[in-house]
Amino acid sequence: MAELQSKGPESAPPEEPDVRGTLFLTMLFLAMVVGFWVIVYYLLLNR
Repeated sequence: MAELQSKGPESAPPEEPDVRGTLFLTMLFLAMVVGFWVIVYYLLLNR
């Protein structure tokens, strides 16, 4: 029982950096998509 309790907290902390990294990559991807559409909109305006 003591071994199972010691494994629980050890497996929990590595999840947080993964969530932060995924959130960062998601926001970076969304920023790239928005930037792409801003460029497309600007180019179409100045045609």
